[in-house]
Amino acid sequence: MTLQQFTPTALTLFEKHLRKGGSSDTTINISMSHVKALLNAAVNDGIVEYKIFPFRNYKAPAKAVRDICISKEELRKLREAEFKGVSTRRHTVARDLFMLSFYFAGINLTDLMDAKLDGDTINFVRKKTAAKKTGEKGVSLTIQPEARAIIDKYLTDDGKLDFGYNYSQYEQFRSFVTKGLNKIGEDLGFEKKLMFYSARKTFVQFGQQLGIPLYVLEYAI
Repeated sequence: MTLQQFTPTALTLFEKHLRKGGSSDTTINISMSHVKALLNAAVNDGIVEYKIFPFRNYKAPAKAVRDICISKEELRKLREAEFKGVSTRRHTVARDLFMLSFYFAGINLTDLMDAKLDGDTINFVRKKTAAKKTGEKGVSLTIQPEARAIIDKYLTDDGKLDFGYNYSQYEQFRSFVTKGLNKIGEDLGFEKKLMFYSARKTFVQFGQQLGIPLYVLEYAI
């Protein structure tokens, strides 16, 4: 399909094709966002011209908002859980990383793994938004006693965390943590699927319940 063949009608047909194939509203939204970005790039580079830009009147379906927060009771149960059996180490590492993310305002796993943690603060630049954000990009948070107790279990001489796993790629370790949290949530009888991102969502949810202004929470995360 050539760039010139992209029209409002073609986009509607493409959406119907995706929906017929079983794609969710969220998946369709992402796919259309990618197509739109490509067409915008082609126009900006002078590769194609449109009398009517294909996406001018297109309305993508809304993304489904996943409710992945956990309750205070579930967070307490997770924090105090004692794991046994062959997965003891794996589950302990996954839980400790989750709690550190919660204590550090929902920090991403990749940022946590790269951060130096041998001082009184954690300082990092959030990789996910570093290229988009303007102005001051650094984040600095005080390391609270609850977080320090976890950090000291894994801290190396260079100030970073080491969990004793020799994964050559970050994605392998992320998968390891994700699967561990999924299983922990099942074993503890959590209502929703437990995932690393739940820490970020839960941090914001608790803040709102405590009456902390949303702009403060948005700044923190």
